[in-house]
Amino acid sequence: MYFLKITFYISNPILFLFYLYPGSILGCIITNDCDTQPQILNQSVFLSLNHILIFILFSILGFFAYYKNFKNILIYLIVISIFLELAQIIVPIRTFQVIDLISNLLGIMISIVIYKLFNIWKQKNKEINKIV
Repeated sequence: MYFLKITFYISNPILFLFYLYPGSILGCIITNDCDTQPQILNQSVFLSLNHILIFILFSILGFFAYYKNFKNILIYLIVISIFLELAQIIVPIRTFQVIDLISNLLGIMISIVIYKLFNIWKQKNKEINKIV
C-alpha cells in the first residue's frame, strides 16, 4: 500500500506539469513539436479519450492508495479535475474545453465502477475461501 501512496504522490505534480505546461511536453518529446499534443488514442467528436484514459489511471491509483478515505479522495479527484481544466484559461497555448472537463469526470466515474467491481470480486473470493 505504501508503494501506491508514493506513486500517487509522485503522479500529482506530474499531472499538474503536463496539464499546465504552456504547450505539449509529449509533443516536444515525441514529435519535436511543442505546440501540438499527440493523441494517445483516436479522438472522439464528443469526448477526449486522452483525458478519460489519464483520469482512469490517476483515479484508480488514488482509490486503491486511499481506499479507507474513498469519499475524500473522490472529492479531491473531482476538484483537481475541475481546477486543472479551469487553470488552462490562463496558460498560454492551452484552452479550457468543456469536453475535456466532461472527459476528466467520466474517467473518474469509470474508475469508481472499476474500483467497486474489484471490491465485489474481492469480497466474493473471501467468501469462497471461507467455505473451502
